[in-house]
Amino acid sequence: MLLVHPNTKYIYYFDTKSHRPLNRKSIGANVFHASYGVNIGYAIGAEEIVAFDSKGFKRVIRKSKKQASDKESVFFIKEIGSRIICFYKSWSPHITLIDGSPVGLQVPDLPNSAFIKEVFTTNSDVWICTSSGVYWYDTLLRPKSRAPILVDFSVSNVMQDREGNFWISSTDKGIAFVPNLSLTLSPVGTTGVTAFSNLERNNTLKIGTSRNQVYTFNTLTNEIQPYVTIPYNHEVIDLYEIPNTNYLLVGNNVIHLFDGRQPKWSLANSGKSFTYVKDNMFIAAVTTGSIALNTNKVIKSRPAWLGSPTPDDSAMLELNYLTVQPVNARGRYVYYDTASKYLWIATSNGLGCLDSVGRFRDLKYPNGNDVYASQILAYKNGITVVSTFATGIALWQNNKVVKTYRQENNQLANNTIYKMDIDGDVLWMVSDYMVQALNLVTNELRVYSKADGLPQVEIKDIKCSRGKVFLATSLGILSFPTNMPSKNERKPVIELLNVTYNNRKLAESKKGTYQLLHKQNEVDIEYGLLAYKTGDEIRVQYRINGGRWIDHNSDTRSLHLASLLPGSYEVEIIAINEDGIIATPLTVNIKVAYPFWLQWWFMLLVILAVIGLVRLYLRNRLKEIEQKNALEAQKLQLEQELQKSMLAAIKSQMNPHFLFNALNTIQSYIYTNDKENASQYLGRFSELTRMILDMSNRENIPLSDEIKALKLYLSLEKIRFDESLVYDIIIAKNISVELIHIPSMLIQPYVENAIKHGLLHKRGAKKVTITFELRENGIKVVIDDNGIGRERSM
Repeated sequence: MLLVHPNTKYIYYFDTKSHRPLNRKSIGANVFHASYGVNIGYAIGAEEIVAFDSKGFKRVIRKSKKQASDKESVFFIKEIGSRIICFYKSWSPHITLIDGSPVGLQVPDLPNSAFIKEVFTTNSDVWICTSSGVYWYDTLLRPKSRAPILVDFSVSNVMQDREGNFWISSTDKGIAFVPNLSLTLSPVGTTGVTAFSNLERNNTLKIGTSRNQVYTFNTLTNEIQPYVTIPYNHEVIDLYEIPNTNYLLVGNNVIHLFDGRQPKWSLANSGKSFTYVKDNMFIAAVTTGSIALNTNKVIKSRPAWLGSPTPDDSAMLELNYLTVQPVNARGRYVYYDTASKYLWIATSNGLGCLDSVGRFRDLKYPNGNDVYASQILAYKNGITVVSTFATGIALWQNNKVVKTYRQENNQLANNTIYKMDIDGDVLWMVSDYMVQALNLVTNELRVYSKADGLPQVEIKDIKCSRGKVFLATSLGILSFPTNMPSKNERKPVIELLNVTYNNRKLAESKKGTYQLLHKQNEVDIEYGLLAYKTGDEIRVQYRINGGRWIDHNSDTRSLHLASLLPGSYEVEIIAINEDGIIATPLTVNIKVAYPFWLQWWFMLLVILAVIGLVRLYLRNRLKEIEQKNALEAQKLQLEQELQKSMLAAIKSQMNPHFLFNALNTIQSYIYTNDKENASQYLGRFSELTRMILDMSNRENIPLSDEIKALKLYLSLEKIRFDESLVYDIIIAKNISVELIHIPSMLIQPYVENAIKHGLLHKRGAKKVTITFELRENGIKVVIDDNGIGRERSM
């Protein structure tokens, strides 16, 4: 770091860390001022100027005698292009060239009395800051503005930001923000400008004000001079200069006619608009309708421009009023087309016209809607331009609409048009706090608004002249070049300030993500916008995880996100300026943690627990199945043992008596060679054996099978007893032997017991009767024999 101390001979070099001097250089004479250019500084002594940089001396520049003798005229040095220029704060001429011919130069438009406070330079501009405004030059010191900027400010510095806006600081009135230096404001005292005259003569326009005054305005020099004062203190609504005369019509709450600066007459009617016809005759739109007047104040006969009389004269003209019904409504604007000799009349009821013979016709849109016109102008090729209060612009030809321009068709920025003027093929229009420029050939639209430097005040009138646009405003006359760029190509800048939860700032993780607990599902993203030029015309949108863009209130600088579900979110925020230029998105990554019961480790534990429970269940189930299988095996074993027992029981039933007796009987038949009885007996015996074996495998058998087995058994016993045995089986009729089931082998042992113990020892005829009877809860079986009785058998 270098330090130049006034009233010493030295330049000091300091270490920026320790703040201790490292070295010093002598320049041979006392230093009384220092100035700094781009990467270079200058120590200004009594007789010489020393150039230096951070490494040391560069060169010594000898001063002129004039400079050397004027020590107290403090000055500073600037590098402008290839020249080094010394600027004096109060010495005239204000600059001299150094490192060349030290000759004093006069700065154009810079007064000799000006006190220079600072000089600010860029690659293309030089700003000379004075106690009475700032002067704007190019690098060759040619004026870029005809008048100083902010003449009421004691300007101390000028800075230009990335958007091209200028910030001008002062020592008395703070900081001024100037978005566009192409605009020039010409105040008219403390009053606002409300109207421009229709004609420009000798580069001069007549202008009306809000305080009943008319001024002249030079469109080249912006010079304003008083012209006339209107007797009545009301706002001037319209100014109309009658061609080829000195007559000036002034409309406010009264119609005034001036011949030059001299008042000629007044008519107590509010004049809204004027149009010249011929022979010093003109039409005025007034509150009560439209009237025809001449410079002698009143026309009481039929206007000559209407042609020959018609039967409708009485309806056409009553005194000086045009009494056709639509014309009698509140007048807004009148325009006379000299080519077609049509008088266009805009009223509160709509738009209409009178032809050259006095016929009136309503002019409507093709859909039949009325046209509420604000102004009517001639274009070319017989085309008339009509502006409206709510439906944009319409081009008319041969009393028909040939083209419309509207906001809903993206042809206009606003459908409300108050005033307009034509500059070649470009239609300039005044809307609410904006100016629109529409090329009627290419359909290109330019829009000028607050973002382009227009003040947010009402614009009353507009006029185009010599490549400039003039606006009548409450601040004065605002002008700018017709080719002034309207599109803001600069991207807005959007920067992240904070991410907060419940007003507590959150820290960003190393991975660039803001981590939140599952209960912290409500965050605020605070951001800053750098778009001073766009102002309140900026739009803000956001989207989450690549979804659709959602409009956000541009007046706030915070995005509130509520009820965020657990998961990761990528929030993008963009800003869009008034011309659709989109800022680089601001991206904020937020991660809301899952609750512990949705965390992977908890879910893993749950899965492992479920697996353990399933495994335990399966193991118990397998154990139950094994136990069941063991029981089944045990049951099967018992059944097998039961079968063996049953077989043993069968054997016991058939052994020994019946089986041996049957075999003995068969043997006796064989010995006696009684083949027929042997065969018959053997067949019945084998059939009975099969039935007994079959029934032994079943728990229950039909009663019919039991009876059949009994018959076989008794038939065999009858053969054994040499036909002395008689048996009878009696079955009740209400017994269905096929449907009733009884335990197998139930009755046969009892019958066998009756034969064995009752009939075997009886001599003579032997008889057994078996009776089956149906009872409520079962079957009653009675075995009756005529044997020896129980007592003897025992």
